[in-house]
Amino acid sequence: KSLVEGWGGELVIILIPVRELAYESLVAPILGEETMAIFHDNHQTMLDLCEELALTCFDALPVFKEHAEQGELLYYTEDMHLNPHGNKVLAEAVFAYLEHNGLLQKSQS
Repeated sequence: KSLVEGWGGELVIILIPVRELAYESLVAPILGEETMAIFHDNHQTMLDLCEELALTCFDALPVFKEHAEQGELLYYTEDMHLNPHGNKVLAEAVFAYLEHNGLLQKSQS
């Protein structure tokens, strides 16, 4: 954080949720409460760390849940990574967050 601030920037941590949280309404009945609690605890740990260290963090979970609930596929089915559409959703959400919080530099050209 200090290094980025030394460059005149602001560090923003992006929390990308695991697909089990994004699609919680679909997978919770299959995985069960105990397993879902682990995912929630891990996510909350990251949110708490952001607060504890006074880091600017963007939590993409609400955005991903919204898109998942509309039936959009955000992750590859065979692994845990975002697919091209998931990356697009993330990029648009990060841009909106940065713009809304005045964290985008205006071009000096």
